Parts: sequence; C-alpha cells; structure tokens
Amino acid sequence: MSFDREQLQKLIDHEDGDALQLYLQAHSNLPGPRGNLELAADTADLLAASDLDWAMDLIDGWSRLGELRAGGNAPEVMLPFTAAQTAGALWSRADHDRRMLLEELLHRGANDSRWRVREGVAMGMQRIGFACFDDLRDLTNRWSAQATLLEWRAIVAALAEPPLLIDRSRAELGIDRSCLALEALLSLPANQRASGDARGLRAALGYAISVFLVVDPDGFADFEKIARIPNKDAQWIVRDNLKKARIAKRYPDECAHVSGILNG
Repeated sequence: MSFDREQLQKLIDHEDGDALQLYLQAHSNLPGPRGNLELAADTADLLAASDLDWAMDLIDGWSRLGELRAGGNAPEVMLPFTAAQTAGALWSRADHDRRMLLEELLHRGANDSRWRVREGVAMGMQRIGFACFDDLRDLTNRWSAQATLLEWRAIVAALAEPPLLIDRSRAELGIDRSCLALEALLSLPANQRASGDARGLRAALGYAISVFLVVDPDGFADFEKIARIPNKDAQWIVRDNLKKARIAKRYPDECAHVSGILNG
C-alpha cells in the first residue's frame, strides 16, 4: 500500500503520536509477506529530524509493544519495527545518556521473539554505522562481551551490509565478530543448538561471512579454520556460504580449497 509522505511529515510536525501510530498500522501492508519497508524507513528519517525527546518517548512506547498486542504479522508490529530503525536514526543526535536509552531499546529488540523486530534492530544498527562506523564498532564491542545468541545475530546481520563495507578493516571486523559468534554458538550443548535463537544465528552466519569475504579475501584463512571444525553446524555454515555466487565467482580457487577441506 502506498503512503503520502507529506501526510506523514504533517503528523510528525504536529507531534500527533496517536494519529501517526494509526497511520503506520493502516499502511503497513500487514498481514502479508512483506511489510511496508519504505514507510518505516521514511518515518525513521522524519522522526530523526523532529524534536529529539518527543521522538525518543514515542519510539520507547512502540518498542515495548509485546507480541500479544503486536503479533509477528499484525499491522501493530510495524511500530516496534519502525522504533528500532528510528533508534539508529536518532543516535547521532543523542548525548551519552540518551544513547544509553537507545541502546537499551536495541537490546530489547535484538532479543525479541518476532523476526520483523529483530530485522528492524539490524537496520537501526546499520544506520548508526552509516552515520559513524566507529560508533557501530564500539557498540559491537560492548555487546560482544556478554552477547546472547540473538544479540550476536544482530551484530553479524548489521555488519553484513555491503554499502557499509567500504574498506577491508570493516570487513575484517565482520569476520572477527562472526568467528566470536560461532564460538558462542558452538559452546552450547548440541541439543541447545536446535533452539530458535541458535538457528537464527546460524542462518545469519550462513550468508554473512561470504559478504565479508568479498571485501576481505584474507578472511579465507579464518574461513578455512571454520571448515576444519568437526562440527555439523560449523560445516553447514561453511557450505551455505560457499553456495553464494558473490564469492564462488570472485574467488573460485579459494572456494574450491575450502570445499576440499570439507570433503576431505
């Protein structure tokens, strides 16, 4: 469903949170296979230019809408999804105390049971990175110390955004975080690696490493180490990345070598 950006701007200019909430739900494209990503992105952009404290209060309330009120495919889930993106959009304007609140919002969203909300967090973190990659680097450093599986998933998914990876150092960070995330996954007993959280992290690692390798082929040394781990989850991650044309076409010899390790 299309939307009127001028109407959206007007609702935000008037700080009419109730009407804005209804507008987002009405134009969410939900229930359905694809939510209105453009509406969420534009709302985050416009809120980022609005009164900071009003916007923060608004998205804090949206982020606290649980699954009972905003199910995973219901129009209401558009609100916490948009809130997570807006948190990233507001980051550059926020002082230290406000950033702590925004980070808390992202933490909640990263551990949410709804995949749309978790995707919103990854997008919000990417917005932080586009504004200042050092801020995203610092954020992933803080989270890495005691990250849950879903927080690892958010870190990996946020970094695996090709437009963010403008140099090798950024891709190297992604590979490093992927290796740490894999360590966290493999530290679990086998029966716990079948949980939804573990599967979500495994799926992210199954594509993200190839994104980083495109920019930093030196990362194949770490990729080879993963291929040598005698563990079915690690080997699944390697195989899934090897299927990606982005590295299979660009680095056929390196991919063949890693495949040989798996099949040797």
